[in-house]
Amino acid sequence: PYGLLASSLLYINQFPDREADERAGKHHLVVRFGPLRARWGYLLLVVAANVYLVVMVMTGYLSAWLLLPLLAAPAGLLAATILLRNATSPEKLVPAIRLSIVSVVLHGLLLTLGLLVSG
Repeated sequence: PYGLLASSLLYINQFPDREADERAGKHHLVVRFGPLRARWGYLLLVVAANVYLVVMVMTGYLSAWLLLPLLAAPAGLLAATILLRNATSPEKLVPAIRLSIVSVVLHGLLLTLGLLVSG
């Protein structure tokens, strides 16, 4: 789950630079799909990370303490909402990128806490 969230941070950072990246020949997913289609990829990464975490706990692979990182999910989902509304306006994505950073860092801290508490 943490890897998916880290990927979401890298992914959202491609949106503001997509025009320059395209001119430079960098054809990442945001360039290939365009911002309106690519924006859904960020939401998919955030949702998949959190669903994966829940599934791992429900199937017994992880302790229930490892649900603590779900407290970071609202930041990622709010970032997704901002991106969905403003994918073509790079200047409006700064709050979404900041929230994505908060989501990843908080998830990591809560994951560490959950691992420490669960032994």
